[in-house]
Amino acid sequence: MDSSTSEYCKKMESAYGGKMQLAAATGSSAYERFTIHQISKFAEENPDDYKNTERISLISSFAVSLFLGDYAPIDFSDGSGMNFLRINSGNINKTDAKSYWCGVNAISMSFDSVCEKLARPVPSDTICGKIHSYWTKRYGIPENCQIVAATGDNPSSLAGLRLTPGDLCLSLGTSDTVMLSLDSAVPQPEGHIFINPLEKKKFMGLLCYKNGSLAREEIKNKYNLSWEEFGKILLEENSQDRKIIQLNFPLPEITPSNKQGKWLYEIDAAGVLKTFDGELTMREDIVSFVTGQILAKRCHVEKFGFKSTKRLIVTGGASKNRELVQIISDIFQADIFHQPETEHSAAVGAAYRAYHSTRNPPQSYEEATAKIGELEKLASPINSKAEYYNSLVKLYAKAEELSV
Repeated sequence: MDSSTSEYCKKMESAYGGKMQLAAATGSSAYERFTIHQISKFAEENPDDYKNTERISLISSFAVSLFLGDYAPIDFSDGSGMNFLRINSGNINKTDAKSYWCGVNAISMSFDSVCEKLARPVPSDTICGKIHSYWTKRYGIPENCQIVAATGDNPSSLAGLRLTPGDLCLSLGTSDTVMLSLDSAVPQPEGHIFINPLEKKKFMGLLCYKNGSLAREEIKNKYNLSWEEFGKILLEENSQDRKIIQLNFPLPEITPSNKQGKWLYEIDAAGVLKTFDGELTMREDIVSFVTGQILAKRCHVEKFGFKSTKRLIVTGGASKNRELVQIISDIFQADIFHQPETEHSAAVGAAYRAYHSTRNPPQSYEEATAKIGELEKLASPINSKAEYYNSLVKLYAKAEELSV
């Protein structure tokens, strides 16, 4: 929620030549919450304290430091959320820390000093050492216990859900989040590309949407409906309905950035998008609102270069709404699954990664987690709707460009 570093973000983007150039280097355009801007602010406002700082950790690497009794390195995947790590770090084979970090004259301290304090990052499956004797003496943890690098909550959730290239995860919560596993990176001005926590030469995409389940609940309450009635309306078909695309952001949106308001467009008989100023029926309003939310997600993941969905895994409270899940299946033209035993996917992902990274002889992640329960299928797409939704995705992208 911290937006106090906006001037540092602007300075960073300007130094790189724009949002797209910074995203190409670090995986994201500048965001106020990202670590390098917070460090820059601290260094400028507290120069003596910064000078006396020996090491800068992320929360994830600091937690590992407690188990090691020594400084733990930042891992590639969580480090990707700093606006400072090169997202091609998986292909760098150098020993000096400066090779991995992005050096520009936009930060409020010398490049060499911050690289020294951050130290050299490591792949997420790195074994950092053995547990400190304190834990053995106090808690009886075996002295040969190996400590694996920690990562962030979203990369750890990707590991917990065992996403592989071709998979998508859609978390339907208070806010909505899309995670995707990628063979290659196509950074965008909005959204994030991280180094994949399971394979240092692959990537994960992350898209965040502030207007998620609370926005869906708001429109349900607008018509005094139960969730059962709301779901039934979603799947009803009425030949009298107009074809409406709705962009509706009650709160300032994250993707697309800072948009707030409501825009309506009608698709005429020729397939042309026109501004709509009339009154919507209850069904038109509900259906266009929900489909607009899901069309946005498909539109944005395709901008990341993601074209074919092998599996789409849903999590979060709204994943229990089978009618909503069916709409998602139809729009993405993908089978929808969930993983019942993985409610806390980030914690489970940490356990899976620790198990996988310490296998001797080494195993692939898929081999190490092969005995874990199968996903449960929730829905399959209605193939006859593929052409219709393919055209709607293109029109939604146009509508997003037109909205101001």
